[in-house]
Amino acid sequence: MPHRSPYVPTPVSDGVMSTHDLPAGGFAPHGEFRVGWRDGVVWWDAIGPFNLEALQRYDRMRALARQRWLVKGRWFGGVVHWHHSALMSPEAFEAYTQGFIAVYSRPHRLAAVAWVADPELEGMRFMRRRFASLFEQYHLLMQEFEHPHEADAWVRAQRDARERAEAAAAGDEPTPG
Repeated sequence: MPHRSPYVPTPVSDGVMSTHDLPAGGFAPHGEFRVGWRDGVVWWDAIGPFNLEALQRYDRMRALARQRWLVKGRWFGGVVHWHHSALMSPEAFEAYTQGFIAVYSRPHRLAAVAWVADPELEGMRFMRRRFASLFEQYHLLMQEFEHPHEADAWVRAQRDARERAEAAAAGDEPTPG
């Protein structure tokens, strides 16, 4: 069995919500998602591996997070910090895919997603290919990092670039040159 680093939660400024906080129904979830918000970036701790029930709770948690933290008309970034395992059952990944399409196939304000994980994390290579294909299909920028501070800086740069480009296109900001 691969070595598992201890789980260290991502520091956030506006509380944390967990899929374990949602009411139970049916089978127990395997895996947990914790979400928090810090200055225009939604932070997810993904503690795997994951079954369908965990992804069903994730979908509900994503909706709650959007209601709680997202500001209409503002771009935001996302960071997913993977812990223990990135593996998902085929049914779990299908549930993620359907939820993703429902949210991101229409206009949205998610500028980019950064993943943070040890490169040898269980299932990371396999799941990276599956997620990358989905993100590319919907033109969502995605980058991987080993350290949260690098992911945070990259996501913020992508978000800020979208904000500046939109402001320049609207004539709210002078364009350089």
